[in-house]
Order: sequence, then structure tokens, then C-alpha cells
Amino acid sequence: MSLSSHSINMKKILFLVLLPFLLHAQHDDDIKALDAYVKQGMKDWQVPGLSIAVVKDGKKLFSKGYGVIDIESNQPVTTSSRFMIGSTTKAMTALSLAILVDEKKLNWDDKVIDHYPEFQLNDAYSTRDITIIDLLSHRAGLGNADFLWSMNDISSEEIVKRLKYVEPSYPLRGGYTYQNIMYLVAGMVIEKVSGQPWKDFIKERIFDPLKMSNSRALYADISNESDYVQPHYIIDDKVQITSFLTADRIGPAGSIWSTSDDMSNWMLMLLDSGQFNNQRIISRERIGELWGTYNIIPQEQFYPTTKVTKPNWTTYGLGWFQHDYQGYKLQFHTGSLPGLTAIIGLIPELDFGVYVFGNLDHAELRHALMYKAIDLFFDMGDTDWNKEFIELYWNLDKENEKQQAESLSGQIEGTNPSLQLPDYIGEYSDPLYGKVMITQKGKVLKAEFTKSLSAELSHWHYDSFLAEWNVAYSKPNLVSFKLDSQGKVESLSFGSFSYSKE
Repeated sequence: MSLSSHSINMKKILFLVLLPFLLHAQHDDDIKALDAYVKQGMKDWQVPGLSIAVVKDGKKLFSKGYGVIDIESNQPVTTSSRFMIGSTTKAMTALSLAILVDEKKLNWDDKVIDHYPEFQLNDAYSTRDITIIDLLSHRAGLGNADFLWSMNDISSEEIVKRLKYVEPSYPLRGGYTYQNIMYLVAGMVIEKVSGQPWKDFIKERIFDPLKMSNSRALYADISNESDYVQPHYIIDDKVQITSFLTADRIGPAGSIWSTSDDMSNWMLMLLDSGQFNNQRIISRERIGELWGTYNIIPQEQFYPTTKVTKPNWTTYGLGWFQHDYQGYKLQFHTGSLPGLTAIIGLIPELDFGVYVFGNLDHAELRHALMYKAIDLFFDMGDTDWNKEFIELYWNLDKENEKQQAESLSGQIEGTNPSLQLPDYIGEYSDPLYGKVMITQKGKVLKAEFTKSLSAELSHWHYDSFLAEWNVAYSKPNLVSFKLDSQGKVESLSFGSFSYSKE
């Protein structure tokens, strides 16, 4: 060997020895930049508390809590503080079904009624033909039916029973509408096939093997514990704590609570082809199936962020939204309940994942941090996503405010209700929508939908009343009463909802 060849080989050896240290130093810079970006973003969006995790190349690079779990206690957020993961729960429900596919207890193309014979949709064809994959890919033919759980105090089983009253919005597999209730059905399939309730299956088959010791399947499981966040809203330009709307009754669609440390393990398992600490949770083949493409989403039905990111395509897998980013396929999902946010983003080709939690309603800093983390760790540009999304959502908010004002325009002054207020009192119901109780409260009416959802009704014009809701996430709207030929109240309606008087 010549002296020059020896010198070249020594340089190669030295480079390989130093490479981990060089990469670590580079990651340190990326982490510092991301840390600073988080802090500035929290100020810009007024987010009280946030937690973030980044994994890459089989390692947890970053997990940190910021701010406070709520503005009253000022208890600091840590990497063990529990946040709602919302609809990122869907990926865990889909993976649970994939485990059962691995165990040959079901197939993706199995008909739902083969495992859950009580299941019934509005038409016989869809009931007979809908498959497991249809449940998970938002192509079941139904419009949004979240009113079944958000506006009713009914059981999970009753929610599913009422699906037979929901008229189809498009043919089975003929479109896309985001649909939480189908994931509740998926959870019931898990119970039928495995013999375990969904929450127990999730704990035994996901939480325990992944060492996710601080994760809980339901809000009911953490409500007596201490270190979990409270939801916040900006009301009258001030950040305020608001009430919980739990997703426990549609648990498989969005009820899990977790931490940045625990979700790091979840991401590491997914990116390592379904194994964690040399223990296989699920086969590599199933992971690939979860990240396949099963539904095309029109961009006008995708996230508003596409106005800035401008993807070429937008699709849905099994519990995962997808679009192209910088030439790679980004697998991601948000989680949202009133006052709480989450987002997960994975690029399997780059062995990279990021998870962000927040406790301020629809603070889209979560999207900014997902894209910024990718950009930083792979030198994909220096776009200030925070600035871009603040402008985007500020304009959207202004447009929504304009539409809200227009919806309440045209009030005819000087009119009176046809009847005295006591004549509107009573119970109103619908087989699909449920019940609403109208009572009188002083000089106004009160509409009670659930124990926690109600509205005060003040006269607007004729037999229409302005409903001002007791929850921060519902804007005022009009409730109208209809009289029969005898001049008695026959029904009430608002938006697309209609209830007949008992």
C-alpha cells in the first residue's frame, strides 16, 4: 500500500469515527434553533403550555415541555405532563386492527357485519358491503355526524345505533368526509374480535410494550390525577380556561392522553418497521399497509395550510393524512378538542418524526413546528412557517367573523313572538338528533341539549331567537320555532337540525 493510500484510508477511518460526534453537534444546533422557535411561537400564538418530541435515526433527540398546564395553577409543563392526543388516537386504533390482521383474526377487506352483526347504516347495500378499510379511510358515505356525541348524553352503543338514521351524503367509497363515528365502530370491531374492550387492548398491546406508562386511553382515567393540561381559549382577546369536551364516548376516534416522552416511543416503533427495543409489536408489512393510500382528499377539504405548503397531492391512509413535502411522503395527523391541540408528523424515508401538543384552541403553531422541525434537521429551507400560518389563519378568522355577521344580518325590528314564552316550553326530539329541553329563564328561554351544553334564547324577530351558548367554542346562531295550523308550536330548528315538539 502506498503512503498516499494509507493516508486516504486513515482519513476515512477518522471520518467514520468522528461522524457520530459531528452529527450530534449538528443536531445540537438544530435543537437549539427549534427550541428558540418554539419559545417565540408560543408568544406569537399566546399558547400557555406546549410539549414537543423529535425522533431521528432510531433515537429520541428532543423532548421538552414549555409553559404551564393552566394559567391559574401555573404548574410547569414537563415531558411527563399529559396532553390530549385527540384524533392522532386514530392511528393507534388502526394499528390495533393491524395487529389482529397479523394474528389472522380478521382481514382488511372483511365486511364489518361479519364481526359486528348489529351494525347498521341507512341503506342495506352499505350495511352489507362496508369493510374495515372503509371505516378507517373516511369513505363510508356519511356526512359529518359528530352531533351524535357532542350534542347528546348517550352511550357509545346508542351513538352507533343512530347511524341507521343518517342519510348518505355520497356513495360508499365514492368520496371523502372526515368521520369520527366510523372509528368508534372500528373500536367495537376490535372488542368483538379480540374479546377485550378497546381501551384494554390499547393498553396491553401498545402502551405496555412501548413503555408508555403515563398514557391513558380515556379522560376518565386521568381526571383524578394531577399533571394534565387544562383547555384554553382566547376570549375577548384574553387567554382563558374553558370547559372540557371529552371524547371518551368515541374513544377510538380521539380520547387518548399522553406525554412527549411516551409519544417518542410510539414514533420510534412506527419508524423502526413496527418494533421497539427489539420487540416486534406489528409486522413490517402491516406498517406499510397503514401508510398506504386509500382515499384522495380534494384540497379544499384538506388543511388550510395547503394554501402555503402547496402540495401536489393530498390523501388519507389508515389513520394518517398524507401529502408530499420537499419530495417526500409526509404521514401526519392533527388532534383537536375544544381548547386542546396535537399534531404528529413522520417521514419514514428519513427516519424522522415530530410530535407537538398544545393547550390553546386551534393554535396552529403545531403545523409551523412540524414543518420547521423537518426543515431544520434536513436543511430544507428557512421558511418562517409561524409567520406564514399566523397570516393565513388571521385572514381565515376574519372571513369567518364576516360570515358570522352576515348570518345574523337582516334582523327585522319591531316584531314580537307569536306566543307567550311559556308556550314554547317543552321537550323536542328527533330519532337522529336526540332531545332538547326548552325551559324559561326569566325573560328568555333556555335550550338544554346535554348536562354541559345549553344556550339562552333571546327574541330576535318573529318566532326566531338568538342562541348564545354556554361554551366558548360555539358561536351565536338563530333558533326558529314553527307553528302548526292551530297556532301551537310544532317544531324548532337551527342550521340543519330539526326537532319535533313532544
